[in-house]
Amino acid sequence: MQTKFLRQGYWLPPLVVLFFLAGSSPLTFAQETQRAETCNADICYIKVTDDGFSPERLVVRDGSTVVWKNVDSSAHMIAGGPAENPALFNSSLLSSGRDYAFVFNGGMTGEFRYFDQGRNNMAGEIVVAPRVLENPVKQVNIDFADPSSGIKIAMAQGDVTAAAAVPQLHKLTVWLDAPEHGMLKMTFDRRLLDSQVMGKDAPFEVLVDGKSAGYKEMPATAATQRTLVLPVEEGAKSVTVVGRQMSVDLLGYGEAQVALDRAEKAIAEFRGNGIVVADAEGLLLNALDAFAAGKYRFATSLANEATDLASSANRTAQAAIQAMNIAEVSINATKTLGINVPEAEEMLHRTKEMYVYGGYDDALSMAVQAKMAATDSTDQLYTAAGIAGVSAGWAVVYLRLRHKGIARAAAAEVRKKEKVAPPPPAIEVEGGSAPVEMQDGGLVSQAVALDLVFAEKPHIRRGDRDVLRYVMGQDNGEALLADIRNRFLLPKSSAWRLVKRLEREELVEIIKFGNQNLIRCRLR
Repeated sequence: MQTKFLRQGYWLPPLVVLFFLAGSSPLTFAQETQRAETCNADICYIKVTDDGFSPERLVVRDGSTVVWKNVDSSAHMIAGGPAENPALFNSSLLSSGRDYAFVFNGGMTGEFRYFDQGRNNMAGEIVVAPRVLENPVKQVNIDFADPSSGIKIAMAQGDVTAAAAVPQLHKLTVWLDAPEHGMLKMTFDRRLLDSQVMGKDAPFEVLVDGKSAGYKEMPATAATQRTLVLPVEEGAKSVTVVGRQMSVDLLGYGEAQVALDRAEKAIAEFRGNGIVVADAEGLLLNALDAFAAGKYRFATSLANEATDLASSANRTAQAAIQAMNIAEVSINATKTLGINVPEAEEMLHRTKEMYVYGGYDDALSMAVQAKMAATDSTDQLYTAAGIAGVSAGWAVVYLRLRHKGIARAAAAEVRKKEKVAPPPPAIEVEGGSAPVEMQDGGLVSQAVALDLVFAEKPHIRRGDRDVLRYVMGQDNGEALLADIRNRFLLPKSSAWRLVKRLEREELVEIIKFGNQNLIRCRLR
């Protein structure tokens, strides 16, 4: 089989294509380098698999970042460098799904061999070349199976295996598998490839395996298309059509390049700031694969998703850092009160571990829980102190009322003897605060009434308590919701939820007052 393959010359077209790609690359190397895969991006990726490294030999530009991604279920350890410094970089142990990056900057050029320290048979090589001006002649792969690609190809007695264009040369090539004589029909969207002179259609130049060939142009079924039909001989490998105008904008090539460049820069920036963006890098790898296959719209979608994912990871990471700092401050403040909060401290420790490994969503959630655990301990202390204070206050009030009751009883006895009408009952309260009627009909001071309520309902939030005090202190124990918002600088939604909570506790009632809401304290 191999002898027949070589004898019939099947190897020539692939070799020509490989030579063309190497010649169009912005990097120039010796012949042995042409077998390597070239990456002209700022971030280049190597997959670590159970079978080895992919690609095993990679050519990059000076200043590029190379990322090894472990897609194997087992752990690996990458180490290597130039011949004079074979331990220049070392990844330590890479568990499954993790990655390691190294930047080849500062004029690092030449060959860098690396190995998997856990497997002696796994090795790879990176060739770093200096940056030079890029050759404007580039090959653009086309996914001809895409109905919107701008090219329709049908072949009798054979198959079309690939298609590519060189925009600067107005040239489009399709590669064939022609086991026998057949016919090839190609329909081009004029926006992709056309040939016109002075606004009129001009003939194309057609080459079969590099040799000039004739064709017949079919009547156009649409003004935006041109259709060519030509015979192909047995064993033909490629057909090239050269026109006078070509644009790959129809393919979405330029948009995909912009999206990929944006994603690479975003990922590089966040990675440089210590943010774990492994998921975004995985999407970028898929986008690069789609781009190489000529699926430019799909590549654009994946690249944009990678950018969004990296940005989201960065935002969540920053929020997690802020939440961790707040939780740590709350824990320390609670401990200064003599309260140990081991549960909150354990949560904060786990939060920091999650953050290190890139679990920013979980880290943010756990940090909030740690802060709440520390705050709840403080609230319990304040609640206990409040209840004790209220109890002591009531003892004082009871003694005073009892003393005054005895005095009033004595005065009543005197008046009875003197047949003098008694004055209306009243209760003196400290600070001159107005008396408040409780549900049982008794009169107590505002402060005492609120202390009673808060002692019975310790779960009421501090902010809600402040608002209740404010409303009770207003004329007739009433206040407009707008005044409450302005007094406490609350958004509309927050203020509404607050008074609804007080209403559920049966402490206030909400009354429509024109276009406004009047909040009336029920402790009147």
